[in-house]
Amino acid sequence: MGQEMTSIEAAHSWLSRQTSHQLRPGFDRMRHALSLLGQPQASLPSIIQLAGTNGKGSTLAYLQGLFISQGLRVGAFSSPHILAFNERLMVSGQPIEDEKLVELVRTMVELNEKLIAQDWGPLSGFELYTVMMLVYFCQCQLDVCLIEVGVGGLWDCTNVLEADMALITTIGYDHQDRLGHSLTEIAQQKFGIIKPGTGLVGLGRLPQEALAVLPDLLVNQNFQGQVMQLGRDYHVTPMQEGRGLSKRNWQVTLPSGRHFDQVTIAMLGHHLRAGGA
Repeated sequence: MGQEMTSIEAAHSWLSRQTSHQLRPGFDRMRHALSLLGQPQASLPSIIQLAGTNGKGSTLAYLQGLFISQGLRVGAFSSPHILAFNERLMVSGQPIEDEKLVELVRTMVELNEKLIAQDWGPLSGFELYTVMMLVYFCQCQLDVCLIEVGVGGLWDCTNVLEADMALITTIGYDHQDRLGHSLTEIAQQKFGIIKPGTGLVGLGRLPQEALAVLPDLLVNQNFQGQVMQLGRDYHVTPMQEGRGLSKRNWQVTLPSGRHFDQVTIAMLGHHLRAGGA
């Protein structure tokens, strides 16, 4: 079937049928799938992984704009899309082209056929999107990858990666059927993207019940990196309203004590300041 798929409509139709509503712990199938494709993740540059109940998308958008403004080539993986599936795979602000997306989906069809033949079972839904992203980004000669978690963090298929930086924007009650019914349980899932090799962890304003999980986790992981939290290590405070609803002016103070006045945020929403919410 992979060779027969020639249209973007057929590609979208096939992807839409590869669904799963279960969180499947473990990465053995994902790792085997990536080995069949030659380990595309091994050639990726710096990886920033984003988790959180809210704020992931806006934080990714800010980072993408920041890196592009510095002349870097940026891969951004996010979900869901707004207008077209292609928005989930972007390079320097440009969605993947239809022709390349169809090519990737053909590769995924063939990959699933191999996995089924080898009794691994097929990749489904977000697993396929993640593998497509890794193959595509591997081809694009990027400087940095921004990768948004699908659900939770610990058992999310994006966590097959070793990120250089982990950002947790917010923690609240979401996907309780998969992540748990308390903030403690949900925090344990979202903090799961923190690994021993993670260099920097950035935190938004998190509830104390969630933060209580973090010290033991860092000890257990033998974490050697740096943790920075909004409201403790860096601060964002309003200065004055801009004209209209589309702009807000803020003062940003960094851990060094250095501060920037009149930082303007063009995105709508009072909550869209540094660090998520």
